[in-house]
Amino acid sequence: MKQSPFRVIVVGGSISGLTMSHCLQQAGIDHVVLERRSTIIQSNGASINLWPQGLRLMEQLGCLEAIEETCAPMHANYFRRPDGTPTIVSPLFKQIIERHGYGFLVVDREKLLRIIYEHLPSKSYIKGGCSVVRIEEHENGVKVHLEDGSVETGDIVIGADGVNSVVRKAMWTIANDRCPGTFSQKEQQTLNTAYKCLFGTSTPPAGSVPGEMILTHNHGFSFLTLTQPTRVYFFVFIKLPKAMRWPDRAKYTSQDAELESVKYMNCRINEIFTFGDLWENKLWFYLSPLEEGVFEQWHWGRIALAGDAAHKVTPNLAFGANSAMESVAALSNGLNRALENQLDSKLSRKQISMVFQDYQRKRIGRVTKAYNFTGGFTRISAWDGPLNRFIASWILPVTAHDVIADKFTRLIRGGVKLTYVPYKETRSGSVRWDDESEEYPSAAVKLTSVSVVSILVSCLGIGALVRWLFWNLMT
Repeated sequence: MKQSPFRVIVVGGSISGLTMSHCLQQAGIDHVVLERRSTIIQSNGASINLWPQGLRLMEQLGCLEAIEETCAPMHANYFRRPDGTPTIVSPLFKQIIERHGYGFLVVDREKLLRIIYEHLPSKSYIKGGCSVVRIEEHENGVKVHLEDGSVETGDIVIGADGVNSVVRKAMWTIANDRCPGTFSQKEQQTLNTAYKCLFGTSTPPAGSVPGEMILTHNHGFSFLTLTQPTRVYFFVFIKLPKAMRWPDRAKYTSQDAELESVKYMNCRINEIFTFGDLWENKLWFYLSPLEEGVFEQWHWGRIALAGDAAHKVTPNLAFGANSAMESVAALSNGLNRALENQLDSKLSRKQISMVFQDYQRKRIGRVTKAYNFTGGFTRISAWDGPLNRFIASWILPVTAHDVIADKFTRLIRGGVKLTYVPYKETRSGSVRWDDESEEYPSAAVKLTSVSVVSILVSCLGIGALVRWLFWNLMT
């Protein structure tokens, strides 16, 4: 494909940045991906969990087969009380496959990064050891100054550099210098931190079963474990005594993580093992604040944000990485559309602004739903207040499985794929994707109707009304 003279500078070489390189290479759009760290593949032990919308995009980019070879499918989903006894045994993973053709996969972060990187058509666009110190934005282009004194020039800058985004900070500064108040203090304090998380991996303790996901409720915290044949990925979601607003951000050391872990050693994950059993066999651990928020404005001039730099959710329902992938795909679709008829010319600043506006308009409603759903679930899981404990203890256990599956389906079926790359559906389910039809499919409407009926018959009177309101207002 003939390459456009238009050049994109992507800051951040993790999931978002590498996925965007795939998308831009498929469109023949010149670009560079600048990663602060010297090595692109980071050897940490966290997991990335992919729902069908993420897996469909990975298949389109040629990565799915390799991803599936690295992990075992998830098949069981348990909700448990603090004593480890189950309140819910959910068929969600089976329902997801039946509805969408793809399942839910738990992938080691390092392995996923390696797969996405190794399957790039060309790795020449990726540069490590590139720490950004300053960004210039002009009428006719951008300049990104690096710590080593070098400068990258291009037409636009995309901040795919995570929640602590250098690009976002630079965008705010440039915009407010030229037009004070463009980004208000309220907008800059969008991110709220009410929870922290102790992440980790361990070798599977006796009694663990590959393919199981366990969510254990507790008083002010919750456990989440995802078991693979050789690894257990564990998460402890902990409510903070006092919430913080950006730019206030807690920084934790490994010693902080060790001290935090002591509090939960005797807490049960299930009837067989405790958190202490996981910690005793730990391979990697990390304590981090959990920022939440969706910014109102993702772009200004020739600068735009994607992934966690624009929209950050808690990781307990695994919509963060999937949403980031969708956003870079949506942005790439818009850039390709704008450039496909003018390969020998550049986009004006006005045209770029229109691309960015369209990108945000198409994405912000969807990521806001994911943010609300995930944030609500984080608080329910940790029994955050009497109402959330009531929902977790009394409403969820008697809610029909189809109701819960419907909430995930509503988010999954709106997934984004590349519009300019051939996609042949290899896996189909009972629910069609929103982008395959101008109208929602009758199958999806039928599912929702069945769910409402199941609520009414599962519990009479006010209980039915409460459940219906809860699940429909949550997203």
